[in-house]
Amino acid sequence: MTVELPSPSLMAGENDTASSWTPIERLVSRLRELARARPAASASITILPPTFPGGSAGGAAATGTAMAGGTVDGAAASPLDTAASSLPQLAGSPTQHVTLLGAGFCALPALELLSRDGNTFVHLVSVEPGAAAALCRQLGRANVLPHEADADLASPSASAAAVSELIGRSDAVLSLLPARMHAPVARACVAQGTPLVTASYVDDCMRELSPAAAAAGVPILVEMGLDPGLDHISACELLARVRARGGLVREFRSVCGGLPSAEVAARTPLAYKFSWSPQGVFSALEQPAAFLRDGKCELVGGGDALLASARPYAVGRLGNCYRLEVIPNRDALLYAPLYGLGVAGGLGGLRALFRGTLRYEGFAAQMAMLRSLMSASATVPGGVRSWAELARHLRLLDARRGEGEAATRVRKELLRELGALSPAEKVRAPGTRTQLSVRDAFCALLARQLAYAEDERDLVLMQHEVVVEWPAEGGVETTILSTLVLAGGGAPGVPSAMARTVGLTAALGVRLLLSERGRASLGGGVHIPTHPAVWGALLPLLEAEGVRFDESCSAAPLARPDPGAV
Repeated sequence: MTVELPSPSLMAGENDTASSWTPIERLVSRLRELARARPAASASITILPPTFPGGSAGGAAATGTAMAGGTVDGAAASPLDTAASSLPQLAGSPTQHVTLLGAGFCALPALELLSRDGNTFVHLVSVEPGAAAALCRQLGRANVLPHEADADLASPSASAAAVSELIGRSDAVLSLLPARMHAPVARACVAQGTPLVTASYVDDCMRELSPAAAAAGVPILVEMGLDPGLDHISACELLARVRARGGLVREFRSVCGGLPSAEVAARTPLAYKFSWSPQGVFSALEQPAAFLRDGKCELVGGGDALLASARPYAVGRLGNCYRLEVIPNRDALLYAPLYGLGVAGGLGGLRALFRGTLRYEGFAAQMAMLRSLMSASATVPGGVRSWAELARHLRLLDARRGEGEAATRVRKELLRELGALSPAEKVRAPGTRTQLSVRDAFCALLARQLAYAEDERDLVLMQHEVVVEWPAEGGVETTILSTLVLAGGGAPGVPSAMARTVGLTAALGVRLLLSERGRASLGGGVHIPTHPAVWGALLPLLEAEGVRFDESCSAAPLARPDPGAV
């Protein structure tokens, strides 16, 4: 809907009384109140200046899923060196500018949420030709602006300088770039006083930057995705409620997985599709893990040892509905102080502490098989063009020492399904690299063969299992299960469940930092969403977006049929 108004200079000012307003001005005021009262709805009211892209002079656009007062159909990415110095302004309304770096898997839900308020301009930056413009066209809102530029600030260039300038002119930055690119962006944010949100794990570079960010009063909010991110937010809220009732946590287990829906998994090798890069998946599998079982710390090495430690997962509703296995996820012991578990700063009083990654049953064994075939040091010979040639060169069909006949058949069938035996499947190098490792070739093959099609659905599964002792009730113990099952995708333009959980969580973190109260509650420095100001504010907003956990409580310990289960 578009409401044509007089010139913005004639609109009622902040100090005018409502009784002096015209009927249209009162209508606009009421629409603003409705938009503010319904934060979960895609609605806002914006006064458009005469030069607003695609809008009429002095127009006000009430926006639903698309902005009626102007669209970006046919828009091309603007030259970033001029865009940063001429940020749009909305006459008669306070404006804010957010820079979103990266137009990949999770960008669309973040872009949609951040641009619901027409007074917020979102600058989408991507190095991929046409990627930012395509997302902006898909969303169809006039306050989303595409820019084609390289946001790798570690490499001095005119493009990097322009991105840095845009960061300095923004009210907040959301980086959905690869984790290795976050640190230079964070340094630029600290230097220019701009709050930053990322979805990646906090690393040593971010920790080292925290004192400078604190001194500058710049909040940097990291681990704002699914896992990490939503796991922190939901677990901290649940544990806070337990403590408020006087409960003592004796066991805590948290598992999470992004999976294809059942009908997609049934026709897919590995019963898995990649919603992020295969390189990232294999890198995660190289990480060792640590957890607490029966009051004792257990360590598992990365790689083959980690995959061999996978166990069936048969807990609660997830275990009843899906055939799953769980792989230990990094060092769970670090979460005891973050979640306030144990006593006196240690693990005393805890019997179990575990974090795991969920996959469909059989995933770990097949990934171990693939991993054994892809030596990280071996390179693809220069004359090899097809996967059939590479398979012969690597002798992928030869029997392996200690491998049984059944395992050999499984390996050959998996390679055939992946196209690794096909003369028509070309060995393609990612990017412009001339020398290609066998591992990179396998990852490129997996990215092509196991990418989600537009009509395929995915699932996000998460479950917290908390065993609580209630001293006021004679020491009785109960088990609380908090479960998330979220489906997504299935049609062109419909975001996947993975994209929604990562993108919405990150974007809500940005919304928090755009508010003066949110910035003040966090203060400067590097933060993760275990901070009460984060999880307390964001979980209700996530629920309003349809990301909801169901809870159940049992007086009996949950059965674990596998003796090796954590």
